[in-house]
Amino acid sequence: AIIQNKLDIDMRKKYKPLLRKYIKTIILTTPNILDEENIQEEVNNIMFGDIELSKEQSNAYRAVMNGESIMITGNAGVGKSMTLRAIIEYIKANYNSAEYGVTSTTGCSALLIKGSTLHSFLKIGLAKESAKQLFNKLSGFNKLRLNKLRILIIDELSMMDKRLFEKISEYLKYVKRLNKPFGGIQLIFSFDMAQLPPVDDSGYCFESPVWNELNLKCFNFTKSFRQADMHFVNILNKLRFGHCTEDIYLELRELIYTEYDDPNIEPMKLFPT
Repeated sequence: AIIQNKLDIDMRKKYKPLLRKYIKTIILTTPNILDEENIQEEVNNIMFGDIELSKEQSNAYRAVMNGESIMITGNAGVGKSMTLRAIIEYIKANYNSAEYGVTSTTGCSALLIKGSTLHSFLKIGLAKESAKQLFNKLSGFNKLRLNKLRILIIDELSMMDKRLFEKISEYLKYVKRLNKPFGGIQLIFSFDMAQLPPVDDSGYCFESPVWNELNLKCFNFTKSFRQADMHFVNILNKLRFGHCTEDIYLELRELIYTEYDDPNIEPMKLFPT
């Protein structure tokens, strides 16, 4: 804390992770400096800028550091995007830009993580052709570029259908010249399968046999950061799976009569399918 207070804001942000790492080293190598419970708490928490990640988020972050392929899932507001941004910052700081891809299945979601669409990054266009044909169409430059790929991040994976999932896996086998799912690269998936489904009717990507071959480490986030009212959170969690009891229905119906102090406030209307 004394060292941090002597740094200006920009320097503090830049060196805080390094400082915390140094402090952890001292704690772990110096007997009796803290009791065991406090040491464990210090080691488990990871900082992203000035924000401390939760235990769930830190575990996912640490798995990426260990080179594991992971999937981050959970309902809205549990910190999936925050964790993904922290992971992206870690990867950018530790890998060459040619070694990783930050992608999403849609343009809007790609903008939120400052990445590109998966189709654009992999140079597969509409991906109508076979995996072999897509690879053969690649320029020599892009073959060399993608061959360097070590980590692939895919956000909003729920919108990727089974057929495309398998095709990309085969495509990357050709790219990496390695007969392993997705060419053996480290994968980081983020999604909520209870949100938008794939447009294609071939099924969800997790229904593919390739999914089980990946041995993904699953992180199902449960702690809500968006809502403090746990009663409301429980209602949302039940509705997420289509479980609407009579009590929930009546409670939500009462909201029709909500009055606002500001006459310009117009409530958003949700039309679930």
